[in-house]
Amino acid sequence: MKLVAPQLYVGTIDDYNDLSINESWYTVSLAKDPLHRQMVGYTGRACDKSNPEYLYAVRENGIFCNLIDVDDVNYIHKSIIDAAVDYAVIAINRKKNVLVCCNKAESRSPIIAMLIMKRFGYFKNLSFEESEIEFKKIYSQYNPKRGMQDYSVIHWNEY
Repeated sequence: MKLVAPQLYVGTIDDYNDLSINESWYTVSLAKDPLHRQMVGYTGRACDKSNPEYLYAVRENGIFCNLIDVDDVNYIHKSIIDAAVDYAVIAINRKKNVLVCCNKAESRSPIIAMLIMKRFGYFKNLSFEESEIEFKKIYSQYNPKRGMQDYSVIHWNEY
């Protein structure tokens, strides 16, 4: 787990498991497996699309997103990313520590952390590509899949 901005951390599912008993932390989980699956309680390959928590499930101290790390941007739902960023911004504004996590903490969680940081004025007047360079100075494990990068290029100025 790595602090990337005040109250904002990037980490793995193992980091989440280490913190899950600590109610002072808030979590933005970007991993379909295992956390979204556990929170929503489905078995089999996927969550039923008719489930109201198909895209994400909000719990007291976390949002658990049905997001997979893919190369095709068409599999990344903007509503999931918006909900994750909004959830983190609200928690940080309430002076809570936020862990943004995914399986390896290389792609989904660092990109979402960048979008959250952008909401707080980081990377001002920088393109996504320039922001990536700056973020790598803070978080060296950054290694995003093409889909998350493409999503960020397309939507960068919306955050």
